[in-house]
Amino acid sequence: MLEIDSIRQSLKAGPFSEIYAVLRALKRKLRGEPLVGALPVKMTPLSVEPLHALSTQMSGHARLHFSLALAYLDIDTPAGDRRAKACLRNAEFLDFESEERLRLYHAVIAARKGRSDEAADLASAISPYDLTKSEAELRERLVSGEMAANYPMVVETETVVDCWQELPNRARGYSGVNSVLVCGDENAVSSEWAPHAKYLLVSKQVNGIAATGLRAILEKRDGHFDLGIGSSSSMDALKVAGAKCEDWITIETRLPVLA
Repeated sequence: MLEIDSIRQSLKAGPFSEIYAVLRALKRKLRGEPLVGALPVKMTPLSVEPLHALSTQMSGHARLHFSLALAYLDIDTPAGDRRAKACLRNAEFLDFESEERLRLYHAVIAARKGRSDEAADLASAISPYDLTKSEAELRERLVSGEMAANYPMVVETETVVDCWQELPNRARGYSGVNSVLVCGDENAVSSEWAPHAKYLLVSKQVNGIAATGLRAILEKRDGHFDLGIGSSSSMDALKVAGAKCEDWITIETRLPVLA
């Protein structure tokens, strides 16, 4: 058997490789076997930069925003977690098909903020049978409180000097809204606000969505939002892109948001 295998390998690599390929194809055809095989390839998840670039071109793809959220979570910083949460909420707005995975990674963010009860509640509502093996193990760590125990005191070393910090006070009377469009929140400070509302963040810095991408997203929707939040200059640009906001909170930003 070893000698036959040795001859086969020599034919594959030697001057008769083309003849060997023809004979192999003929043998498979006669036996009714598939002519082309498939090999499993382990792929490394993309990092933030290439996903951000893809999102700029394909803003309306929910899976892309979900993948971008996971990439931000890999950074494992408070700033990365805020951006991850915004991307998870964008994926939900775009009808991402796996609600249990959105819930799982919202639980991860809650655990990292030291909110163990919230993380456990979110994770325990997910059936482990809906998850992969590694995700099911992550769920168990969340339910048991093991993950939150590693983040007992969350101290954000990065100080966010940002006008968006005013949002909780400015939007106090709007907490019951059903949908919100946020424009230009480059630090994703708004990602924790109104958690039960449909939320779409337009931010070239966070998720690469600009005017063209927003138009593509809203083409398949009516573009109606209970509340819009952003700079006064972005209000008209959002209207041109097809957004219709019933009410508006003005928060001036430092960067152009819909170039």
